[in-house]
Amino acid sequence: MVRTALMQGCDPMTLTFAVWPRWRIWTHDADRFANEDRLDRICVLSGIEKGTLRAASLFPIAKQIYGRTPPEKATWSWIVAPGARNTKRHSGIQYCPACLKNDVRPYFRIHWRFAWHTCCKVHGHALLDRCHACNSPVEYHRLEAEDELITVCATCKADLRTASSRGCVSDALKFQLVADDVLLNGIGTFQSSAMSISPWFELADYFVSLIRVAQRGENQTLSEFLKLIGVQLPMSPPMQPGNHLETLQTHDRERLLAALLPIMSVSKDKFDGGASKNQTFQNKVLQVTG
Repeated sequence: MVRTALMQGCDPMTLTFAVWPRWRIWTHDADRFANEDRLDRICVLSGIEKGTLRAASLFPIAKQIYGRTPPEKATWSWIVAPGARNTKRHSGIQYCPACLKNDVRPYFRIHWRFAWHTCCKVHGHALLDRCHACNSPVEYHRLEAEDELITVCATCKADLRTASSRGCVSDALKFQLVADDVLLNGIGTFQSSAMSISPWFELADYFVSLIRVAQRGENQTLSEFLKLIGVQLPMSPPMQPGNHLETLQTHDRERLLAALLPIMSVSKDKFDGGASKNQTFQNKVLQVTG
């Protein structure tokens, strides 16, 4: 919708007001809505089938991760939250400058919204989630007709394609590829046991919470257990407990996911040897894996 508006020489908000005069789409996360009536309106105007539009949203991905219809208003697990407050954004929408630069018509990929994505596997760069010039979050819905391209920062007008990137943290990229494979094939493994998509991501989410508790130094037994199975806790300052994984900046998630890889790939014998010291760990894993 943003690209269409800019190509037609109007602001994105002007276009969406013409489509939905009584609904302000940009006060919500536009990539995840699936309201039937509002989809019907786009179908009529664009000629695109409803199934195609729905498939281009985050809804089918979230449904696979949850194993059911995701909650309507809550933050969706494993989906980067833009932090919408009115039409402003407080969290970042991720992007790869090299991908945008190589596009004939630049666009933001749907997989840049996946919280387990912190790297561009095409270019080997860490994804960015802020403007490189002014550090503002990406807010392409606030662009104006004069900006012409979706790669312009709505705050300072810098070109996001010119941003410099650093290399990925290798274990974060490895976990990203594993999670992609789970979603693509509909099955994952933990300690050589097959798991469907929803419990695999639930287990990964549980282990992320353990890493964050250990990083804050709140549980010595937990820290020893993680060290025993090969986890290196992130060296960055501990993240506040109230911040969900989905609202963290890319570099913070990158370090967490790099630490997560050894847990998700640890052998059963090694895991059981560490977990035997704490029955809570064993019970939770059994609960999720069955």
